[in-house]
Amino acid sequence: AGVDWNVSLVPLKFLSTDGGGATSDAIEAIYYATKIGVRLTSNSWGGGALDTGLQDAIADAAAHGILFVAAAGNGGSDGVGDNNDTTPTYPGGYSCPNIIAVAATDRGDKLAPFSNYGANSVDLGAPGVNIYSTFPTYMTGAMMKSGAPTHYAIISGTSMATPHVAGACALLMSLSPTIPFMDVKAQLLDTADRIPALAGRCVSGGRLNLGHAVTNLAARLAPCLQFAGVEANDTTGGNGDGLINPGETVNLVVTLESAITPAVGVSATVGTSDPYISVTGASASYGDFGAFQEKVGATPFSVQVTGDCPTPHTATMNLTIHDSGTNVWTSPFTVSVYTSQHLSGTVRKDGAGFGGVNVYYTGPVSGCATTDGSGNYSAIVSAGTTTWDLHFQGEL
Repeated sequence: AGVDWNVSLVPLKFLSTDGGGATSDAIEAIYYATKIGVRLTSNSWGGGALDTGLQDAIADAAAHGILFVAAAGNGGSDGVGDNNDTTPTYPGGYSCPNIIAVAATDRGDKLAPFSNYGANSVDLGAPGVNIYSTFPTYMTGAMMKSGAPTHYAIISGTSMATPHVAGACALLMSLSPTIPFMDVKAQLLDTADRIPALAGRCVSGGRLNLGHAVTNLAARLAPCLQFAGVEANDTTGGNGDGLINPGETVNLVVTLESAITPAVGVSATVGTSDPYISVTGASASYGDFGAFQEKVGATPFSVQVTGDCPTPHTATMNLTIHDSGTNVWTSPFTVSVYTSQHLSGTVRKDGAGFGGVNVYYTGPVSGCATTDGSGNYSAIVSAGTTTWDLHFQGEL
């Protein structure tokens, strides 16, 4: 669990277990990340002289709208940070617009003594002192040399500050999927907390404040609503098995979800061009939405299925969402029509019912039923076939 639960991670390793590696491998990793379409990379590594090949790889990432979050560096062997304006540390020291170079701050909002800085070359600070972080589950030579434990350890460095900023960027992107990468960078720099320790020592003069960044972004975004799920209720117009069957009239309970910005006076309509489906109750009111809220309509959508609908059949429904203003969203979703079948039987042992056994069934669909105290099991299955493979699991 991290700061952003709506994210995919791609780990790209080009360094050995002792932390060393070739710049050519770093270049290859960056180009690969660009090729597969990532939105940003988190780069807690650095060193070496200026390399035009590495700079070109980062510039190419910028051309593809990819942020490059980089550690500012940890200064010299004496533990005192360097001024990256005069003595650049790469890759954070390149002048590519997509780079966010990160210094390290401590719990007292002081610049870490080891952290590099630069009024023009380092963008902002983030927590990087005494950070509880993951370590390899096995002992490496470098860990043995430094006395580090396996699994977890408390460590410091601009390499610890960098992923704080990368996670913040990912969260802003998840809240506004189409936001340009330079707007993400601007949001973080504009909303950083200005602190004396960073005044004149980085571009923003501040330390990351994700709460401010999210609130500021929300104020700029229009409401956004989308389909979140659907549930079929065939209690009154069908056989009540919870599945949509040919000839039934079912109520579709559609759930909508909002993004970070509230929405007022929300309503929705449903339509379809499917020849086997007709919508009779086509509108529903949802009222007002707060940030990140899910709601179902005050009334369900009523859908009728023709008796000659083949099974299994997937129908596309067109959902149109309105608010009290001029915002309109469309979101297609699908419903499936099945021929329901009743699967039942008894599991017995030595002439007596054997309760609590799991009965697994496989066919066009699969599932599991559990026997009662007498060994009986029963399940409604959704498929147009009578051929099933049954498997038992329990203390038989």
